[in-house]
Amino acid sequence: MIVSSELRDVTTQANGSFNVVERHTDSNGKVYEFVYNAASDADFTAIMNARAAKIDADLAAQAAIEAEAQNYALPLTHLQFMTRFTMEERVAIRAAAKTDPIIDDFLELLKISDYIYPTHEMTQAGLQYMVSQNLLTSERAAEVGS
Repeated sequence: MIVSSELRDVTTQANGSFNVVERHTDSNGKVYEFVYNAASDADFTAIMNARAAKIDADLAAQAAIEAEAQNYALPLTHLQFMTRFTMEERVAIRAAAKTDPIIDDFLELLKISDYIYPTHEMTQAGLQYMVSQNLLTSERAAEVGS
């Protein structure tokens, strides 16, 4: 979902048209930037709002496809997923990531993901690795990964 949209730059060209830079940010912090040339009578705000609606529709369609691929399991944001861990677990996992490249890689993949499916095989593999490193019990991994 787009949470902010802005016209970053509108520069008049020699022929009277405008060079426009618009930026949209979604609820996960992902930025969508568009640069285009517009006629002198263009309504930049209307164009920006229409594009934001299109991005929203595209994101919803992609989420529906991903949900179907994941047997309609609802995806979580990074924050929603990470708060499934207790504070003590998060602190221990982050400390371990400083010396364990596998945990570091797993956390980085989670961070850059638009959505996280706890039951996805990559997520499950990361949780099981944390069990093998005594950062989680099997029971906690099952809870976090359900």
